[in-house]
Amino acid sequence: MIRAAIVALAMLGSAVAAQAQESRSDRLIVGFASEGQSLDPARYNSGSDYNSLGQMYEQLIRPDPSGKMVNWLAQSWEVTGDKDHPIIDIHLRPGIKFHNGYPLTSADFEFSYKRQSDPKVGRYSFLFAAIDHFEIIDDLHFKIHFNRPDANFITQNLSLFAMSKRYFDEVGDEQFAKQPIGTGPWKYVSRKIGEEMQFDANDQYWNEAYKPKFKHLTIRVIPEDTTRIAALKTGAVDWIDAVPLHEIPSFQSDPKIKTASLSAGQKLFILFNTHMENSPFKDIRVRQAVAHAIDMQAILKTTVFGQGETYAVLAPGDIGYDPSIKPLPYDVAKAKKLLADAGFARGFEIPCYDVVSSTIPNLKNVGDAIFAYLGVVGIRCKTNYLEYAAWINSARREALPEMDGLQVMTWAYTAVPGDPNRDWNGRVHTLIPGTGLGAFSYTADSELDKVIEQQNKILDGNERADLIKKISVMINDRLAGGVPLYLPKTTYAWKKEIDFTPWPWTWHEMIQVSPAKQ
Repeated sequence: MIRAAIVALAMLGSAVAAQAQESRSDRLIVGFASEGQSLDPARYNSGSDYNSLGQMYEQLIRPDPSGKMVNWLAQSWEVTGDKDHPIIDIHLRPGIKFHNGYPLTSADFEFSYKRQSDPKVGRYSFLFAAIDHFEIIDDLHFKIHFNRPDANFITQNLSLFAMSKRYFDEVGDEQFAKQPIGTGPWKYVSRKIGEEMQFDANDQYWNEAYKPKFKHLTIRVIPEDTTRIAALKTGAVDWIDAVPLHEIPSFQSDPKIKTASLSAGQKLFILFNTHMENSPFKDIRVRQAVAHAIDMQAILKTTVFGQGETYAVLAPGDIGYDPSIKPLPYDVAKAKKLLADAGFARGFEIPCYDVVSSTIPNLKNVGDAIFAYLGVVGIRCKTNYLEYAAWINSARREALPEMDGLQVMTWAYTAVPGDPNRDWNGRVHTLIPGTGLGAFSYTADSELDKVIEQQNKILDGNERADLIKKISVMINDRLAGGVPLYLPKTTYAWKKEIDFTPWPWTWHEMIQVSPAKQ
């Protein structure tokens, strides 16, 4: 492993040497543990995708450093219309341009809506299902008309990415993804899949307060922990994510390095194939047995060095969070009895899927520990390890072949501020093919569907929070959508010559990095 790290570092060193003619202080070089799959916002699928897209593309609103939602590309917006047919009335900031100089207009957001709402293109098309039509008033003013109230659209940063219709019409679908342009602080230059991406600062960036503090940005893909650590310590990179947990103490004691340990923004859980007629997980007792079989506190202590905490349905800070809802306690005897009562006194064998990824530290180790705990009560895993892209696809209901066992280490995001809307519509609501609803759901519960759809229609946050609490109890009692595991933390490290101020939810956006003040 050490030899491989030395070889990799030599390659990194060659790349740095090739940039010797420019001032090293002008270029920020960062190391990401994982790589996104798409540079097309409409095909955005995961946090790793956003780590790249977030450098280039922007939305109408976004969380600021304090976590408060603020206007971004939208200069202003308001909800008008009537109770049953609301309208979001949006005015864009004037003078914003795409990286190639084309002006940002209402037509670009209409184009974005059409692409992102197309189930054949967008992974989250259900976010747009309640939209009746898009009305352009003028180049900087448009209205989105809804056929029913839809809190989902509002809670997901008004859901639309700014994509240039004019550019898409000129270059076509394929080139649009290969040579992306946005309105963001960094302009795309090039990409070597599996190796790195290059960006230049957008000198014409509209937001003066957050213009890049470096002229160039290089994102290196370094999934191997040893290589990523060595790259930071030798100066081949300035900043890394996903610091291996066992390395955190040494990084914290190193005077040349700064660190920050933050919530990773994910909720990890076990996903079951409850949709198949012969699945043992259709029985609530089997799902409960799984929950009781796993000593999550012990796993957090010994496997992730305390860098995580257990949760049940929602987490502190989420809308509608209820601290009285607790995860089922570790109880081997109860787990075995539940299995016996369900007709599995001798247990059963089942395919178990896990992801090979450095996105969350020690992910594979946690999965292996869970498989071992399940084995103790008689649930014998036929373990399958999948690369990140295959693992993401395996959880999708409309992907073939369908997941035929259990998937450990699945995760969901609730964004900032924490709102379960998108997660519940995609992971708990019954699958409705072609709509995006239930896209990752192996649950079919008409009662839950009704209350999830009901809270979608409530635009008042306080009123919706009360219903979310009720839904949380239902999900917890039924273990719908899977068994909650833990909320991971992730640690970032950077050399002392730079400053890094992480923003909630968007920790990989490099407008947050600047040269350290002397």
